[in-house]
Amino acid sequence: MSSYLEIAEKVLASKRRPMGPHAILREAYLLDLMPSHLHGETQHKTLQARLSEDILHSKDRSRFVRTEPGKFFLRSLLSDESIPAEFRKTIRAKRRKRELTPDPVLCISKESLHRLRVQGAQARWAAISGMHQSGELSYFGFKDRPEGHVPLWCFVMLVREESVLSYRVGRYRIQNEDLTSKRTVGFTSLVTEDQQTLFNHENLGIIEAGITALSIDLDFPLDVEVLKSETSSSASVIEVSSDNDIEAALLVIETGCPSWFEPTTRRLSMNDMKWIPFRVPPNHLDDFDPWTQAVVRQRFACDQ
Repeated sequence: MSSYLEIAEKVLASKRRPMGPHAILREAYLLDLMPSHLHGETQHKTLQARLSEDILHSKDRSRFVRTEPGKFFLRSLLSDESIPAEFRKTIRAKRRKRELTPDPVLCISKESLHRLRVQGAQARWAAISGMHQSGELSYFGFKDRPEGHVPLWCFVMLVREESVLSYRVGRYRIQNEDLTSKRTVGFTSLVTEDQQTLFNHENLGIIEAGITALSIDLDFPLDVEVLKSETSSSASVIEVSSDNDIEAALLVIETGCPSWFEPTTRRLSMNDMKWIPFRVPPNHLDDFDPWTQAVVRQRFACDQ
């Protein structure tokens, strides 16, 4: 049982009102409930994550409920009429989903893709913005894009120290059956026209699209801004070819896994999840999907 959950239960039982993670921790220190092994500058994030995960996965069996975004209460006190009624109203967080074949999506001409690949890391985002303004990067239906254009995918790797999170792909990437059942090190997302509300001068919302996909796939319990703050500003561009023709363009970025978060999966779309060393090329590269193979070859060719 999580120490954080035990502490939250004691504090909420004592205060008898909904509280946010900062307030729960502040009261826990006042009540001398915090053991010495629990410490750090982001304890409130850890606490919120533990509570959110418990509610998500335990559902009605959880000891905790949400009464409003960011505030938690005890399920056992919901029937206590001595507590104000407004404290006993709960909300249910809607499970996040993402569209796997969204339209229209951001595409790039094959001619422009080569120029983007040879750009230095510092100039790459400026080049992407310029290509969007010139029309070299534009939105088309996934299946109806003009000849000579390929979709631009954000390929996000979750890293921890010198390891990367890997898993076997389930049947949800219907655009490419070659990816199914293979191991991958990336969470992928197309960038849709609807995401133009996320656009900024640096990355056109591409990073947000990838981080959101990672967050949803892993049931990350906090706002995606937490992951975005852990994401490298640099990116590499990789062409994925089949039968001597480019079929996709990958924009590869790395996101650091917060120390308090341990990814798990309860979805058929991801299996055999584990951390693998990524300081040297993985063994048995044929066990990985073609996109990961392309990422690995590019990464370690650059490292040599």
